[in-house]
Amino acid sequence: MNTKFWRFLSSLGIGIVVCPYPSVCASEEATSATLRQVTATDARLVADTFVTVFKQNKKYGQRDFLRVSNNRRTLLRFDLSNLPENTGSNQVSQATLFLWANQTDRAGGLSLQGIGSDWNETTITNGTLPGLGPMLARTQVAVDQQWITVDLTGTVKNWIDNPAANFGVALTSDSEPNNTDVTFHSREYDSGQHAPRLEVLLNSTTDVEGPQGTTGPMGLIGPKGDPGPRGPQGNTGPQGPTGPKGETGPKGATGATGPQGTTGARGTYAYTLTVGKNNPDGTNRNLTPPDFDTITAALNSIPEGCASRYLVKVLPGVYNERVVMKPCVDIEGSGELNTHISATGGSNTDAATTLKGQSQAELRFLSVENTGGGTSTAVAVGNFSTALRLLHVTATATGSANNYGIYNLSAAPSLSHVTASGTGGSASNYGIYNDASAPVMVDVVATGSGSGTGKNFGAYYKELSSPITLANVTLSASDGSSSYGLTYENGTSLIAIHHSTLAGATGSLYNNTDAGSVHVGASQLSGPVTTKPGSAITTCVASYDESFVELDPTCQAPPPPP
Repeated sequence: MNTKFWRFLSSLGIGIVVCPYPSVCASEEATSATLRQVTATDARLVADTFVTVFKQNKKYGQRDFLRVSNNRRTLLRFDLSNLPENTGSNQVSQATLFLWANQTDRAGGLSLQGIGSDWNETTITNGTLPGLGPMLARTQVAVDQQWITVDLTGTVKNWIDNPAANFGVALTSDSEPNNTDVTFHSREYDSGQHAPRLEVLLNSTTDVEGPQGTTGPMGLIGPKGDPGPRGPQGNTGPQGPTGPKGETGPKGATGATGPQGTTGARGTYAYTLTVGKNNPDGTNRNLTPPDFDTITAALNSIPEGCASRYLVKVLPGVYNERVVMKPCVDIEGSGELNTHISATGGSNTDAATTLKGQSQAELRFLSVENTGGGTSTAVAVGNFSTALRLLHVTATATGSANNYGIYNLSAAPSLSHVTASGTGGSASNYGIYNDASAPVMVDVVATGSGSGTGKNFGAYYKELSSPITLANVTLSASDGSSSYGLTYENGTSLIAIHHSTLAGATGSLYNNTDAGSVHVGASQLSGPVTTKPGSAITTCVASYDESFVELDPTCQAPPPPP
């Protein structure tokens, strides 16, 4: 073996590498190269949790899962004290973070950043989150139920050299192009067998015994000795070689079918169905016809259950039909100005709904309309005990006595970049109506307006029992006998509002609860703020009225100077 090649193997630190020619290696300064042996040690996970911008004061340290999305961050901290004593950073050959991806709602990239100061998993919230440093590493998440790895070699070396800098790492979602959304197991889940791991490979400098030297040359043959006594019969010799292969026998009967295997990891979509009109474009081209001409026909063709995930792609056009979504089936239009689903109203909210949402499903890039038709009720989008995701959706209801852009009953939908309006009704008009529902709302515009003696609301909440956060929303109402940007009735929990605009001719905000709270921060309130006397609480911080006059802590404009 060439000694340069031996030194190359030794520098890799793979197992134990010994020079096979000690005298030659010694003459080429092999004695200056110390033999190395690689060992693996898991750093001890001492804290893991996640925080969310939607619940600034919520603590998640005891949850059995960790979540990363465009509004959630996961925090991890490892203790390196169980590495061998006096371990130096130059001994670290590799440090790898292992994370078990339990559920991937949206595949994409993750970034890791250092955490700037100390934190405790049982007390930390999004409101107390320390500052984060620059990006340390990136990785990709594609499917569920598998380990993903991240190289943290440089980070671990820095922690060994600077122990005071080890406050752990934060995992954040890449915002482009897909806003990654993934859930990992925490150390509290299933005795920790899928908890995050940090494996550190070390090169330990230890002298090891080399292999046995080569056999020397054979000596000279001595003189022939006297014949010895006859020995006992030897053991039976080994079996002889196998004979030639015989002819193939007749084919046996087919065995019974084995049990069905477990369902594999979920991909983005197993199938895509197109909906549209097979209209020529005037170019005499042979266009591929869509699979269906109505959305309902496409949904009816999909089997029940979530064995596979489907996408129903809706081409531009107006689709006059009522749609009932299915779990694990997403509906995607061709833009809010191009794809319209339309229907008329009915005698009640269930019968009057144009589109009914479903859990584990997403509606995006289209408009949903209900034109009323002179009925008592019109609902554009209805969520009845479901958790539909809406993204870039316009929902409008008009032409009935009671109009609802979005109607939520015992539901928990997620709304992002959504516009909802209820207009023209003589009795009531709601942009978004929430009964015992806690929707997540970010970048939402909701409007209620109507003339006469009707009551109009941008957003209406009642029977709220869990806290919610509204971020970057615009809630407005006008005309009628009363109009409020936001009304909260018969609830006991908290509505937190920040960086938003509330406007109403009667009032921008009406807290009509016995024990509910509304906290407003960095927002504009155009119109009076009313709070029911008693235990209800309404507070404002860094907020102002329509004239940009700063409001006091009770959301009231200060009296004019004398």
